[in-house]
Amino acid sequence: MKISINLKILLLMIGLLAYFPPYYLEYRPYGAILDDIFLIIRFLISMFYSYKYFYIEKHFLDLFIFLFLVSQAISSIATETTTIGFIGSQFLLFGFYLFLKFNLLKNSESFLKSAFNLFIIYILFQVASQHFYIQGFDLQNAYGDARAYFLGRKNATTPYLIYLLTTYYLLNKQMTKIISIKELTFLTFTLLLTLFTSSSTALMCFITFILIRFFGSSERISNSYTKIVATIYLILSSAILSSESSLVSKIMGILFGKSSFSGRTEIWSLAIRYFKENLWFGYGLNISFIPWTNGAIVYSAHNTLLDILARYGVITGVIFLIILLSQVLFKTSLKYRTLLALLIPFLLYLLMENASTVMFILVITTTYYLNLKMGETDAKIS
Repeated sequence: MKISINLKILLLMIGLLAYFPPYYLEYRPYGAILDDIFLIIRFLISMFYSYKYFYIEKHFLDLFIFLFLVSQAISSIATETTTIGFIGSQFLLFGFYLFLKFNLLKNSESFLKSAFNLFIIYILFQVASQHFYIQGFDLQNAYGDARAYFLGRKNATTPYLIYLLTTYYLLNKQMTKIISIKELTFLTFTLLLTLFTSSSTALMCFITFILIRFFGSSERISNSYTKIVATIYLILSSAILSSESSLVSKIMGILFGKSSFSGRTEIWSLAIRYFKENLWFGYGLNISFIPWTNGAIVYSAHNTLLDILARYGVITGVIFLIILLSQVLFKTSLKYRTLLALLIPFLLYLLMENASTVMFILVITTTYYLNLKMGETDAKIS
């Protein structure tokens, strides 16, 4: 698929850029200026779409995204770790949700093209930075997995890659067609990009997406598939929540290898301990984890649900699960294979990494509203 840009797509790309500024900018002298510009853009987007919200149909997801963001703010206040900037960012994140909702329902094709264009550029720059700046841009973390590249750590590429693949199939309506030269070329290209990221998480998610692509011949899926997805996610999450158990840790170490996985189980154990000690509101925004395998300071629990529970407490965690499970259960469950191909690898990513709130909102809002739109337009997004 060629990159196509017109004024509408360009404006949508700028909107996405403002909410997904490259991590690279933190290490450039002009980064602070651009950050201020992006903040102004986010504020204007939030104000504009907050106004438009009064004139569009209301949905189940509106309330729960709002509660998810408000509960984070309340937890930060209760733990005395909040800042004015964080409270303001919650409003801007809800503005981003409204921006997504409106454009996915009204301008879905243009929005998907803008995301495709921006994210393929991001991934190319990420791969280039990994190979030309091997030690990364953060000189204080020039070795190991903490190295910071264009988008951040090497695993930061994964959700962008998943979303890129999804936009390609939505725009080309190829999930149910016999593979073409065009599709084969695109998949070969994205596979090479995935391999160049040196991220095992990205590779696992890519393979999962491709398996879904070639499993079955119908775009529409039955509820049994989504129920299986929900069951597997809950079982794996329960296993991770039990990682304090020495038996579970040993089993995971055997399955995934000590060198790559034992550090995670220790971080998970720390996150569970923080959560148990501060059940309702968590430990606050400034939480960190120090696994005893290498003593490195880690600022993420390497599991999105655990990170939320440790940082914000049980209320935010429950809302997070309701939002997730609404995609695969109830009347709002996904009915299309392309959208399921976005959700399942993202769930895998959530199990292994801590997704940013803005990326979580992007993926969940996309699956929710395109599921509604495709149901109204015979599985088409235009």
